[in-house]
Amino acid sequence: MGNERRRRGAGEWLATGLAVVGAACALVVVAGVALVAAWLRSQPTAPEVDLDDGALAGPRAAAEERMAQDLDAAVGRVGFAHVVATGRTDRCETGQNNWKIQDEVAVSCRLTLTRVLTFPGEFRPQAGLLADALAGGACETGAHASLREYDERLGQTFRNFPQGYRADDITRAGADCGTEAWVGGIVVEGWITLPAGDPPGQAAGKLPLPCPDVPVDTCRDDDIDLAAALVAAPAGDAYAVVVTDSSEYWTAGWE
Repeated sequence: MGNERRRRGAGEWLATGLAVVGAACALVVVAGVALVAAWLRSQPTAPEVDLDDGALAGPRAAAEERMAQDLDAAVGRVGFAHVVATGRTDRCETGQNNWKIQDEVAVSCRLTLTRVLTFPGEFRPQAGLLADALAGGACETGAHASLREYDERLGQTFRNFPQGYRADDITRAGADCGTEAWVGGIVVEGWITLPAGDPPGQAAGKLPLPCPDVPVDTCRDDDIDLAAALVAAPAGDAYAVVVTDSSEYWTAGWE
C-alpha cells in the first residue's frame, strides 16, 4: 500500500515537473520569437523600385546620353571594325542588410550599353590596335594587359584550357587605361573567334547578364541575337569583340 502511494506520488511529481518545464520552454520560445520579430521590425528596409518611376527617368537619360557618346566615340576610333549588334540593359538591384553583410545603399540602378564588333585580319595585331583605339592610346593596364597575358599563354594547355589558350579565353578587362572592369566605364567583355557556331555557346557568356525570363519591374534589356549577328558579319571578318559601357545612375538609402 505504501509502495503504491509512493509510486503514485512520484508519477504525479514527474508529470507536474514536465508540465512546468514544458511551460517554461514555451515561454522561452514565445519570448525568442517576439525578440526576433521586434529586431526585424527595427531593421531598415529597402524602398520598392520601379523602372517606370519618374525619379529615375532624368538621371537615366543623362547617363545614357553621356555613355552613348563615349562608347560610340571609342568604337568610332576603330576604323576597321563593324558594329553588328547593339544592346541596352537597365537593372536595379537591392542590397543586403543582415548580420553578415551591410551594404551602404539599399538600391542601386545601373545602365549598360553593349556593342558587338567584328573585324578582319590576324587577331593579335588587330586586337592591339582595337584596344588602343578604345582606350584612346596605348597603356599598360586593362585590355592591353589581358592581351599581353594572351601572348604568354598562347597555345599552352592548362587544366581549364585542354584545347589550348585561345583568343576566346581572354578575360574581361577595362578598356580605359587605369580603369578596373568591375568599376564600370568602357569594358572589353571578351573576344570571339568566328565562326562561333549556332548557338554561339561560350560566346554568349560574354554578353551582359540577361534579365530573368519572368518580367520584373527592376530589369529590362534588349535581347541580342548573338548567333544571328555573328553570322551576318561582313565577309572576311574573322573575329568579334563585345564592348560595353556601364554606369550607376541612381541609388536609394535604407528606410
